[in-house]
Amino acid sequence: MDVTILVSILIVLALVFLALLGTVLFLYLKWTREVEETVVFIEMYLNEVNERARTVVLAIHEYTPIQRQPYIGTLQELSGRMQKVDVERQNVENLLITLYDRLNAIPGTAFQQLIRAFPEAQENHLLALQLRHAQKVLDGSLKDAERLVERLRRLPEQIHKRVTQAVSKMDEMQGLLGKLKEAGVEGEKIFQAEDALQQLLTLREHLPAQLLTPAPPEDNADIREAVTMTYARMEHIEPLLDEWLPRVRAWEQDYQRALEVYETLCNRARHFRTALETPPPNLIINEFIEVIDQVRQQAKVLNQRLSQPQVDDLSAIAREAQQLDQHIVQAAERYDRASRDLVELERVLLEIESLHKQTQELMESAEQQSVYPVQWQVSRPLWEKHGEQMEAFGGRERRRTPDEVEKDLVQGAKLREEVSRLLTQVQESVAVHAELVRPLQHPHLAEGKIYLASVQPTIEGIRTFDPVNWRREERFGELDGEFKEIQRLQSQVVPGDASAPILETVLKSRLQEAQTLKTLHEQLRPRFQQAKVRLDEVCEKQKTAQEDLNRAIKTIDHLTLLMNNQPFLQALAASELKRLSTEISLKQVELNQQSRGAVEKKVSHVQVLLDGFNRSLITWLEKLNQEITLQAGRLEVMLAQLDGVARIQDRTVQDARMLAGRLSVSPSFNPAGMDFTELAGEIKRRSNDWQTVTASLRALDEMSRTVLSSNQEVQQALKAVQELLQQAGRRATGRRTWPPHRQAFGELASQYHVLLNRHEALRERTCSPAEAVKLLGEIVRELDRLEQQLEQANREADHEEQEIIQRERDIEDLSRRWESMGARFGRENATVQDIQAMLAQVNSRVEFLHKQYLRGTLDYDTVLRDLSTLIDELRNARFTTNDGRQISLE
Repeated sequence: MDVTILVSILIVLALVFLALLGTVLFLYLKWTREVEETVVFIEMYLNEVNERARTVVLAIHEYTPIQRQPYIGTLQELSGRMQKVDVERQNVENLLITLYDRLNAIPGTAFQQLIRAFPEAQENHLLALQLRHAQKVLDGSLKDAERLVERLRRLPEQIHKRVTQAVSKMDEMQGLLGKLKEAGVEGEKIFQAEDALQQLLTLREHLPAQLLTPAPPEDNADIREAVTMTYARMEHIEPLLDEWLPRVRAWEQDYQRALEVYETLCNRARHFRTALETPPPNLIINEFIEVIDQVRQQAKVLNQRLSQPQVDDLSAIAREAQQLDQHIVQAAERYDRASRDLVELERVLLEIESLHKQTQELMESAEQQSVYPVQWQVSRPLWEKHGEQMEAFGGRERRRTPDEVEKDLVQGAKLREEVSRLLTQVQESVAVHAELVRPLQHPHLAEGKIYLASVQPTIEGIRTFDPVNWRREERFGELDGEFKEIQRLQSQVVPGDASAPILETVLKSRLQEAQTLKTLHEQLRPRFQQAKVRLDEVCEKQKTAQEDLNRAIKTIDHLTLLMNNQPFLQALAASELKRLSTEISLKQVELNQQSRGAVEKKVSHVQVLLDGFNRSLITWLEKLNQEITLQAGRLEVMLAQLDGVARIQDRTVQDARMLAGRLSVSPSFNPAGMDFTELAGEIKRRSNDWQTVTASLRALDEMSRTVLSSNQEVQQALKAVQELLQQAGRRATGRRTWPPHRQAFGELASQYHVLLNRHEALRERTCSPAEAVKLLGEIVRELDRLEQQLEQANREADHEEQEIIQRERDIEDLSRRWESMGARFGRENATVQDIQAMLAQVNSRVEFLHKQYLRGTLDYDTVLRDLSTLIDELRNARFTTNDGRQISLE
């Protein structure tokens, strides 16, 4: 165990060492390649830097004669950048020289080179990374210098853009001041703005014509001089524009805003006056007319100020016009609200009148009814009070101010709620009165006295019967007290004179009493009828039970006669029938003794006994049906077995097939809907079916025993042959496989399929039982012979394949021996190359034999002979070494 662990540790260490060695080699090659690429790149880059630096220096010499702004500042910055570029370029060159020296160092011995290769490669790689970083810094500085050169060349374009913008702003300022003067705007600030504009126009006239063109000028010596001059003048122009142009814009905006607000004020006042020309008929609008007049006077003053405005007064004019406009808006909103409130007030007044009238109509209708009228001792005074409030409130035609409209709308809403509440109370009372009249006119209450007189004999009859015959839940003993209570309410709720008025305050209590009386009628009338029905029911049940017992005795006698020839039913039901016959006779005697016990209890015992008889009949019938279905199923199984062999032509089979088709499924019937007489008839019919199917099953079993045993022998023989073919496996497929053999398993498999098809075809053949047994015997004999042939072929094929396998193993052993012998010489030795050529040829010939045999061009004997020849060639082969010696396997 210790040796195994030590060997495993050594293997792991060796693998780790190999991995580390591979990593070191990979890094060495990677760093060496990157250093070489860096050297080539930097050499090319330095050449490019020299050209770019020369271009920048030429630009500096070109612009140096111009010692004025804006050129002088940019040139100073550019000179500083170029000094930095020279320092960084010298740094890159120094690093490149250092890397050259390290790469061209004089090598030491081979061992020293091996030891120092990796550390030197790492140091060179770090130096190359440093060189790359220095190159990026140099490139950034050089790009900054090139951008400064580009800025110098674009200065004419930038100054042209500033001039163009300044000229545009001058034109805008001149146009805005012109509009303000045309509008009559005056003031000290306007004069100051005009002076500033005059200064700007004077400076504009001294600007060079080259910079006033639409297109930007090209960079040259003349334009550079113009740029310096324009740059100095723009330092005066742009501050003036930045100071006065925003002011002028603000004045023009204030003036336009004042005009817009004043125009809006005039339009809104005109629309409001137009609306006041057609006010609502009942609204007083004097206060709105006063507002319009005040606004018109103040608007005239604003108009005079706008005709010759002062520049400092423009904001104040706009603000005052805005205030007047807001005053108009508030007045218009108040007018609109008053108009809407007036419409709502008229609607409320109309609704109050309608509700008051509806209340009057309902009360008068209830008071004038011919049957049970209502006397309104509470609602009538309240209705008259509401009428007085409506007269004091005023009608819809009354003219009102906006304040009066708002106040009357609140009071009208309150009065509407009171009138609506009174109407609701009256409606409830009328509804209660209508509900009271309906039960009082109901036939139960109207004809109650006559009906109660007719029920009294039934109540007296209940008292005369034995209480044991009545069920407890029927509570016939309480009928006497309930009858007296309904008589009392009938005389109290339904008076003799229907024209007498009913007070409004007692309507609800009278309604409850009427509903109680109606409920008692509805509850007690069915009970009175139930008592009468129960008297007749007891006698009818006793008579029916006696008739059922007589029919049950006759049914038992018929079933006893049937069982004498039916052994299955005899064993199943004989003892039970005898017990039932005895109990039924005892129940007949007990039922005839009417003076003892409750009739319903006796009838219940009889029904329990007859239900038990019914259940017993159902159980016997179900078991008989199950037995018949089981026998029919056995017939179907036996017929299916025969059909799996052949179509047997026999009278016994035909009868059994017809009988199985008819009896294989139990008959569908509902025993819950059948009495014992019908069940007994069904048992008799099914008993005949049982005797028929039992006889058919015995006859079919005797006939099919020989046929089925012969078919079983065939199936066993087929299974044995199939197992042998499965053992043969790939040999039985009919295709050639390796290793080869001489046996023809495909023909034997074909014979098996022929016999299998003959056996399956027999199923579709119509024949007698004797013919089927004869054909099955022939198939069994041929299958036995085929089984023996397959066993012999498998044994011979195994032996032949082993011979081929052994030949291949011999060739492999000889090839390995030649490979071992060739390993004693170097790779470049001619003898080794000859041995390898011979082994390659042998492998090629073996592969050729495989392919040709699988294609079918070679047979087993040819393959065996060629393999033996290859073995002899390998054993007898001889080769001469470089020193003249003969080598062989011997």
